[in-house]
Amino acid sequence: MTRRETVKWGARLTLFLAALFAPQLSPQLASAKEHCPIGMWFSGDSCCEPGTEYVASKNQCMPVRPERRCAQGHLDDCVTAARSLEQHGSQGEGYAVELYRYACEEGHAPGCRGLAQLYHQGRGVERDARRAMTLWEDACAQGDAPSCTTLAHHFAKQGVTDTRVLTLLAMGCHRGDPDACNDYATTMSSHTPSAAQRSTAASYFERACSGGVAHACRSLLDSERSDKSVSPARERELLNRACEGHDDEACTLLGVASGYGAVRRSEPHRKD
Repeated sequence: MTRRETVKWGARLTLFLAALFAPQLSPQLASAKEHCPIGMWFSGDSCCEPGTEYVASKNQCMPVRPERRCAQGHLDDCVTAARSLEQHGSQGEGYAVELYRYACEEGHAPGCRGLAQLYHQGRGVERDARRAMTLWEDACAQGDAPSCTTLAHHFAKQGVTDTRVLTLLAMGCHRGDPDACNDYATTMSSHTPSAAQRSTAASYFERACSGGVAHACRSLLDSERSDKSVSPARERELLNRACEGHDDEACTLLGVASGYGAVRRSEPHRKD
């Protein structure tokens, strides 16, 4: 990015945040502060708890909006605000690009990941697949697990050697992405693995299963069956974990293994 482009998007972001989210100032601010109880601060016409601000339209203190917190330097909130803006059409996507870019330029890996996705899809910015890959690589290098996993998937589609794909999936797995653990184990198992490789794949399926990837639990069960090391109790345990992860086939198999009909699984929990 040229210096001129950097100044241009920086000025645009500043004007956007200043226009929409600048704090309301009161001419009596200094004196009003003295009347707020210790541990509270003056906002609008009220004393609010930290992390909240006075909203005139609601006539009450409410949590500070992520856009405002972004302007105060809270980079996680820049990403939160950008994700919300993505849902509001092309104009919202354009603002999301600026927020992601701001967070990314400040060294925040999730911001780089969000910006990469918009470049990849051409939303809010001209499509640039090469720029997207560079941003994902930067985010992965900073320790962002989903970016490592995304890179692995793109390299796999491009026919890049399994070694590089497996390295990225292992990085994503060990940095906390259970889907990367499952993909790593699946890739290892797709050929004719040795006994040592089967053992390694099983350990990654275990990580994925523990992380909530339901079909990884069944893959682990298949692996243990092939090694003839699974007990009926262990089989029911893995099927139950898969069923709780909303794998309908696992629920049916669990019912059969337990000696009664298909198990009704619980309603899914919302993941934010």
